[in-house]
Amino acid sequence: MNKKQQDELLEKIQDGDKEAKKELLNFMSFYIAKVALKYQNETRLSIEKLKEAGLQGAEQAINNWPLRKERQYRFSVHALWFIRQAIGVLLSLWRETSLQSVF
Repeated sequence: MNKKQQDELLEKIQDGDKEAKKELLNFMSFYIAKVALKYQNETRLSIEKLKEAGLQGAEQAINNWPLRKERQYRFSVHALWFIRQAIGVLLSLWRETSLQSVF
């Protein structure tokens, strides 16, 4: 998907088109899976939990994009940051609970 197609979908999403949001999330699933696999190697968390956290991050990226439209970078870069942040939060919670069970 190129930048123009992403921009068209994002405009439709701003207008309330749920199908466009679903299509964009479906496209982002590749990025979510790639990031989730990277973090799965570092933890014992299931890939499904990591993907779910990444999907929540992608949804946050979609919801925050209209506020940041004046930026000059692509949506996928913006979304990747949110995906990594969401998975990072999940991992920090997982590590915190793992440490509590040790002590």
